[in-house]
Amino acid sequence: MSLLDDVSIVVTPNGYKAGELYAVVPVPTEGAEVVVNTDFATDTWWTVETPEVQILSNEANFNTSLQNYGIYRNSLLTSNQQYKVVFIINNYTSGAVHLNIGGSVVGSYNDAGTYTVNVSGGGSGVFGIQSDSGGAVLTIDNVSVKEYTAADMDVTRATAATRVDENGLVNYAEIVGEELVVNGSFPVDNDPLWTKGTGWTISGGQAVHTGATGNLSQDIGIGSKTVSLTFDIISIADGVCNIYDVSTATTYASFSTIGTKTLTFQSVSDSIAFRSNSTSVSIDNVSVKEVTRDNVPRIDYSGGGCPHILAEPQSRNLITYSSDFSQSYWGVNNVTVSLSNVLSPNGVDFAYKINGGAGGILSTLYNPSDVRTDSRSIWARTVSGIGDLHLLSHNSNSNNLFSITEEWQRFEVSSYSAIGAVNFYAADFRGSSTLTEVLIWGGQAESLSYPTSLIPTNGSTVTRVQDQFSRDGISSLINSEEGVLFAEISTLANDGTNKAISISDGTTTNRVSIVLGTSNNQIRGMVLSGSTSFDFNTTSYDFLNFNKIAVKYKVNDFALWINGVEVATDSSGNTPVGLNQLTFDLGGILPFYGKVKQLQVFKTALTDSELIALTS
Repeated sequence: MSLLDDVSIVVTPNGYKAGELYAVVPVPTEGAEVVVNTDFATDTWWTVETPEVQILSNEANFNTSLQNYGIYRNSLLTSNQQYKVVFIINNYTSGAVHLNIGGSVVGSYNDAGTYTVNVSGGGSGVFGIQSDSGGAVLTIDNVSVKEYTAADMDVTRATAATRVDENGLVNYAEIVGEELVVNGSFPVDNDPLWTKGTGWTISGGQAVHTGATGNLSQDIGIGSKTVSLTFDIISIADGVCNIYDVSTATTYASFSTIGTKTLTFQSVSDSIAFRSNSTSVSIDNVSVKEVTRDNVPRIDYSGGGCPHILAEPQSRNLITYSSDFSQSYWGVNNVTVSLSNVLSPNGVDFAYKINGGAGGILSTLYNPSDVRTDSRSIWARTVSGIGDLHLLSHNSNSNNLFSITEEWQRFEVSSYSAIGAVNFYAADFRGSSTLTEVLIWGGQAESLSYPTSLIPTNGSTVTRVQDQFSRDGISSLINSEEGVLFAEISTLANDGTNKAISISDGTTTNRVSIVLGTSNNQIRGMVLSGSTSFDFNTTSYDFLNFNKIAVKYKVNDFALWINGVEVATDSSGNTPVGLNQLTFDLGGILPFYGKVKQLQVFKTALTDSELIALTS
């Protein structure tokens, strides 16, 4: 019999979308429709909060400046059961609506369109759609609520974040949308879709500008979205080509050389525009796509081999120009700084070359006014050959001397620093006679005791918030009477904090947990049912490396397995009750920060031979 015959949840570095990491098992399934009057054919099934809301012409009509008016149905949802909710907003004029799930507010929806939301039934069982703060003037149609069985994990991180991709490049985890530009290759001369200002013509499959300053634009409805632009400059002379917003006179970037150009930016208005003050410029192959970076799970390939799910704490890069070392923010002393023709570790931008000699330093001061410890990191390589060079910050010339080769490497230092201005030496040639030039990219200083993934900056400090992974309302996938919680994981640092992965009822008193503990290399298995039923830890494993860990639970039958070995057992105790959540924490505390290659939940207490196979 295969272990997959008993497994109820499998989460791996798999498919994803913004806000969701797909589970491998189970295959998502939908139950029967629980809403009787989905299309508002009558007004007798829903409770309608009139006169602000009325059912007219087969729609729920909202016309209120007040909050919490709408439609609802009592005792519709079962507590801790997952549901898939779909509804349509039509005739949108103003305001927003939210879902009322068991008396709790879920979401805020403020535009016309079809919305799909996964929720977990609340205690009172009520389901409703109500006006949000400020009221709502709109209509609601085709409301569907179905029981939904899936273990796809909700992912929350309301900021962008980088990772190492399958090609070894450092880039943002992102979801790229469909093409927004029409005729970006200019196949039609005098294309009416493009608005041609002074000096612009379209001919021969290119857009060409000559003469006085003018704009070439197309309205593509990008609004305030984050978009990725690529285009080719075929030729350019006597000036620059700007990426421009006509309505606000905002210049996003300027280009003065031929080649393929890439730019990601937060747009202001609905159009994309090229503004040339060059006497001659020609462009081609214009592409604009929406990019979503917030809440996107990070499938990370750092270290090589199979990927892992990356979960990190909140951190802030205190270096305000992480990769542009030409800025005056970076002080130079007996060195020269120039843009090289060598691609940086992101595979898109060129790295900076630092030439120096005896006494040469490229440095800056950052001011962590609210912290006492920090970590510093930077990517570096030689132009050719190998040699030793001081990097990062140090107290004397004998510290932080690194061996640098022609391959990009990230160099890291974690050390205590007092509150106040602290030196960051990006490149320090003092005392280093084996190198006179070096390539650098991606400088970072953090208040954490260990370095995390790069947080790019360009003129100010930037904060990346923590990653959170959870899935609730899955009691049908977890057996409270017996089972196994298994994970192949490593942590980011031995930093003296507990980090847990748990199945629970949302509290700390009914749960099964794998905990990487406060002591160095401490792996802990815990089962709680009101009070401790099983709690064992071992410090004989290095949890900076990946370990396969399983906690078996059954009444009077508990065990902890690590890497094919049973390290602890207990023959006395009760099992938890009401298990319905899988989270990268422990009842809202002890968040797990680390790497996850696989995570599985079994509904039966596996045999010893099965546990050997699972954890080996």
